[in-house]
Parts: sequence; structure tokens; C-alpha cells
Amino acid sequence: MGGGANSFGGITRAVLETFADESRACAWLYERLTDESPPPSRLTPTEMDEFLHDSEGIERRAQEQLERALAESRRGTRHDPPTGGH
Repeated sequence: MGGGANSFGGITRAVLETFADESRACAWLYERLTDESPPPSRLTPTEMDEFLHDSEGIERRAQEQLERALAESRRGTRHDPPTGGH
């Protein structure tokens, strides 16, 4: 079922796997969609303290991140999410 990379409307899609038939492709996709992720990790004492005492700041930062993502989506640009820090 296909190979290489295709471009549709400026979006490039790369082939991750190839399959002998549709049944095998569906089984592969089903496994990935139903695979359970690892359980969430416990918060550190510092993270717990921040969560309990800075909920307004957390909510504000989440709203700012959402607004930035929506603005980037409207502009057709997309950046990797920031890691760490606030």
C-alpha cells in the first residue's frame, strides 16, 4: 500500500509502514490506537506545591499557550511546543 512521501496541499506525509493488504494495515493501526500509554508519573513535591498554590498562574499560562497555538494555526505556522520552564 504505497511507499515514499506524498504531498497533499502543501502537507508532506511520509510512509511509516507498508502492508501486504488492507487487513494487515488495519490491524497495525488498531494496535497503535488502542495501545495503553504508561500510567502518569507522580508529581514531585515542588510540582504539587505549584499545582496547589499557583492554580491561577497555571491557568493563565495554559490560556496563553492556547491563544498562541490558535494564532499560529490561523497563520498556517506551527512550532514545536516549549519544553520545561514557565
